[in-house]
Amino acid sequence: MAPGTAGERERADRAAARAAHGVGQLRERLEGKRICICAGPGGVGKTTVSAALALGLAAEGRRVAVVTIDPARRLAGALGLRPGHPAGPKAAGAPLQVPAALLEAAGIELAGELWAVTLEARGTFDRLVEELAPDRRTREAVRSNRVYRELIAGEAGSQEIAAVAELYALARSGRFEAIVLDTPPAVHAIDFLEAPAKLASFLESRAIAMFLAAAGVQEDEAPAAGGGRARSVARALPRAIRTRALSSATAILLALFARATGLEVVSELADFLRVIALAGDPLRARAHAVEALLREDDATFLIVTTPEHGPAREAQALHQRLLDLGLPYGGLVVNRVHSGQAPSLSEARARASLARVAGVKMGARLAANLSDFAKLAQGDAAVVEALCDSLAEGAPICVPQVEGEIEDLRALADLAQRLLGAGE
Repeated sequence: MAPGTAGERERADRAAARAAHGVGQLRERLEGKRICICAGPGGVGKTTVSAALALGLAAEGRRVAVVTIDPARRLAGALGLRPGHPAGPKAAGAPLQVPAALLEAAGIELAGELWAVTLEARGTFDRLVEELAPDRRTREAVRSNRVYRELIAGEAGSQEIAAVAELYALARSGRFEAIVLDTPPAVHAIDFLEAPAKLASFLESRAIAMFLAAAGVQEDEAPAAGGGRARSVARALPRAIRTRALSSATAILLALFARATGLEVVSELADFLRVIALAGDPLRARAHAVEALLREDDATFLIVTTPEHGPAREAQALHQRLLDLGLPYGGLVVNRVHSGQAPSLSEARARASLARVAGVKMGARLAANLSDFAKLAQGDAAVVEALCDSLAEGAPICVPQVEGEIEDLRALADLAQRLLGAGE
């Protein structure tokens, strides 16, 4: 189908009508919601959308916290999260109110309050250990454990668990009327949804008990400090491997693991699992509480994507997973959309028409640019239409493509108006 055909103009008109219908719909969908989780593929602008949405809700009079994962430096500065903030090093992981001076300088008046939190996995996990470990000795053993340090330093999985833990802590604090969570940029957005269930499943599996038995750690032992711990477990390992309580397959795998990594690493893993076992009941209860929190009536998920085929496919899979898990879907935000009407003239006629105004050379360039933009807009309209049909979404929020990044409060306020529509 050539650019500018009647079919393409009809599709563009449908996309425009859907987008226009979506303006203001999001405000209605968020009515009575305390928790809003922005989920979607990485690189689609979830952090910016989350910050703008939180600003919009604060403008309407709510006390709002936005949990951001990795804001751009200028966006962090706009939210008062820059390194020079008066709160100093505590800025990471602690809610900080966006300073009134920054809002004033941007010409923004808030009827409520906007607070920002930068998710910091280490701090979140340390606070979780502080709260759930049964005693000081256990807390110190966890924090000094090499397996624990590697776990919280890794990207895979740790950010997802930290994000839901931070969300739970903020929700339970009762300090905020609304919480907006920017989910981690996982390769697969579905990982975030499944993090609490996976953690609970791991804690309830037999794997921990089997490994502890294999490593010779008794149920009534507590982890000791220093090298003696490693040596005692290492000495017990050969006897444990030979125990009849273990299957031969488990024994072989553990022996191979010990040979490949060294007995000290095995002992550290055993100690880590031991303290996890000691805090097992509170951790299991927390994991299930987080799952319940995500299903409450005052929680909702927004799917954020772009009109590209890869992110759109992942958004479809994410929506289906939300339905499968019984989690509440609140709406679709399609970011960076090229929008515009399909040209009524062919490129050749447009070139001739523009040549009379701008000259032959410039007219040709302008006509080519116009044609390219029209093709982009038509392609985006097709993706948005297919995505909306798949999600049964009649009112998507389409955010136009803009030059550069949205990195200041004024631009965030403009985006907030696009997301929520004009106030009453």
